[in-house]
Amino acid sequence: VWNADSIRKLKHEVNQVAGTQVMAKLQRKRTAQSVFDLLVELGVWGKHEDVVLLRSGFPTRFTDDEEEAAKEAIENLRDPDKILGLRKDLRRLKAYTIDSASASEIDDGLSVEVLTNEDGSVRQRFWIHIADADHWAPRDS
Repeated sequence: VWNADSIRKLKHEVNQVAGTQVMAKLQRKRTAQSVFDLLVELGVWGKHEDVVLLRSGFPTRFTDDEEEAAKEAIENLRDPDKILGLRKDLRRLKAYTIDSASASEIDDGLSVEVLTNEDGSVRQRFWIHIADADHWAPRDS
């Protein structure tokens, strides 16, 4: 289990001698990639593990309080958008961002939904996504 102590050790207490001995005993190459591959095989990391993120010390899991706040936000029955039906949950669609390379927020996108009519013919619905992050996390919160 990765926790703050594991990350601190990864970042500050590198023991290359022990690592080299383990890799030699396992008859594996003594390279960073080989070590990464071993940790994936052992199930310690996923094959897309972000080692740079782990070394940064930035949290990679939500706290219990954050998880609880997210659950409360989902169950919020006073949400005017839910009451009035103003917003649609389009997470099922694959959206392609259209923000410029210099944009500070990636929050605009396009997607296509393929629909089948009652007569079996097919049509497409194009969606324009404009995110409103302030709805869930107000500025200066």
